[in-house]
Amino acid sequence: MPDSSFHGMRIGGKSLEREEGVKWAERIDTYYDCPVNHVTLIPFSIEADIPQTWICRCGREAVKRDDDSDYDNPLGKNVRTHWDIVQERRSIKELKAGLKQRLELVRQGKLRVGV
Repeated sequence: MPDSSFHGMRIGGKSLEREEGVKWAERIDTYYDCPVNHVTLIPFSIEADIPQTWICRCGREAVKRDDDSDYDNPLGKNVRTHWDIVQERRSIKELKAGLKQRLELVRQGKLRVGV
C-alpha cells in the first residue's frame, strides 16, 4: 500500500485544500425566465460571456432577462410574511391577550425563556 493513503477518509468526502488566500472572482447574478414561469438564477464571473438562453430545470429554453434586477415573483402573487398569516387567524386584541398570558407564565417561572 502506498505511504500517501489516508485512513478513515472517503473518496471525495472532503477537500483537503484550504481557502485561505484565495481570491474569488467577482460575480454577477443573471436571471433566466422560462415559458412556464420558472425563474433560474445563475451566477457568472463578470469576465464571462453570458449566454442569452439557458436550459431550465423543466427542460425548456429559458431567456435571459433584459434587466438583471432582483427577483420578482413571476406569478404576480404578493409574498405573505409570518405576521400577515398570524393576523389572518387572530385579531390584535387576541394577540395582546395571548402575549399577556405568556408573559405571566414566564414571570411565574412556569415557562422558560430562550430554550
